[in-house]
Amino acid sequence: MGLFDLSASLAYLWDRGYKKARETLGTTEKGVLKSDPRNGGAFLGSFAMPHDPPEEIGRRGYGMVSGAVDVGLFRNAALEDVRKFKIKSDRRFG
Repeated sequence: MGLFDLSASLAYLWDRGYKKARETLGTTEKGVLKSDPRNGGAFLGSFAMPHDPPEEIGRRGYGMVSGAVDVGLFRNAALEDVRKFKIKSDRRFG
């Protein structure tokens, strides 16, 4: 769960300045950090963003931070979908 998830749930999608989303995220982060993963607790993970760099996320206690590599994965998946579509279209109309 990250700031965008919370802002979307609160009907303020992509509004990283929305105070209630920031406050809720801070409360959630503190609660997760107090939990014990060995006893069913959770850990924090997020995507790095220009306004929330990996270093800052790490300082807040996140154990997993994903960044720009995800863009490449999404790109590759989209290109594969386009390739499959073209193959099917060629068979149908070729």
